[in-house]
Amino acid sequence: MPTQWRTIPPIVGRTPAECLERCQKLLDQAGAREASAGDDLGLTGSTGHESGQSADDVRKLRPGEIDLEPETKPVRPDLVDMDEDEKEMLSEARAKLKTNRKARERQVQEARRLSALQKRSELKAAGIRSFGMLHTPQDTPFPRNRQSNYHSQKSFTLRSYATSETLSATAGSKEKYVVKLAAVENGMDISSKAVKQLQYIAERDNDRDLMLRISVDSGGCHGYQNKLELTNTVEEDDTVFVKENVRVVVDSVSLQFLRGSTVDFVEELIGSTFQVINNPNAKHSCGCNISYDIDLDKITQN
Repeated sequence: MPTQWRTIPPIVGRTPAECLERCQKLLDQAGAREASAGDDLGLTGSTGHESGQSADDVRKLRPGEIDLEPETKPVRPDLVDMDEDEKEMLSEARAKLKTNRKARERQVQEARRLSALQKRSELKAAGIRSFGMLHTPQDTPFPRNRQSNYHSQKSFTLRSYATSETLSATAGSKEKYVVKLAAVENGMDISSKAVKQLQYIAERDNDRDLMLRISVDSGGCHGYQNKLELTNTVEEDDTVFVKENVRVVVDSVSLQFLRGSTVDFVEELIGSTFQVINNPNAKHSCGCNISYDIDLDKITQN
C-alpha cells in the first residue's frame, strides 16, 4: 500500500484496508454522479448492461482467486442467527453425508476381507505358506535346533559310581589322565529339583552324557561369582559329583570355594536357572545372590 494508507488509519481509527475500500467507494460514487450528469446532457452512450462492468464488479473475486483481505469483508451469518429451516437443512445434509461415508467404509472393509480370504485360499490350495504364518498345533515358536555332534563323545566315556573312584580317558592320543568321580557326601550336594531338571534336559536332548559344570570366576560387586553351564567334556583336574545318574563337574580350584554347598534349581518369575546355595565358604553376598565374598580362613582350615 502507499504510505498514506499507513499514516491516515491511526488518525481516523480504521485499518488501512478499510480506508482504501472507503476511498474506492467515494471514487465510484463520484464517477456515478459524473456519468448521470453526462446522461442529462446526452454526452454518454448506451446505459444498462450494454455499458460494461462497474467498478464493484471488477474488484470482485473471480473463481479460484484467494481473498488477501478477508477481514474487510462483511461477516457471514452464524449458525446461531440462522433460521430454523436453514438449520434443519444443514443437519439433514450432514446426516446424509455421514450415512454415505459409513456405507463406503463398509464396502471397503468387505472388499478387503474378501480379497484376503481369496488370497489365503489360493495359497492354501497351492501348498504355499507365507513367511510369518505360525500354525500353533504343528509349529514350535522360536525353535533352536541343536547342532549334531557339537560335543564329541569319542574322547572319553564316563561311568557313574556312588563312591569315589578314578576314571581314565583317552583324548584321541596315547596320553591318559585321571578324572575323579566323587559322591555328593564328599564335596557338593545336588538337590532333588536340580536332579529332576538335569534328568529332564538329558532326556529331552537325548544326551546321556550331559553334565552341569560349575566354576568360580572373579567379578560381581563382591569379587566372586559362579558360572554354571551344560557340558559334555571333563578336564584333567575336574571332579565329578554323581547323584541318581546326574553329574556335576567342578574344577579343583573352584572346589575349594564350593565345598559343602548345594546345587539347586530355582524357579522365578523372570526365569528359572541353576544356582549354588548354602555355601559355607561365602562370607558376604549381594541381594541378587549372584556375587559373594570368600572366607579365606575357612578355606585355609579345610
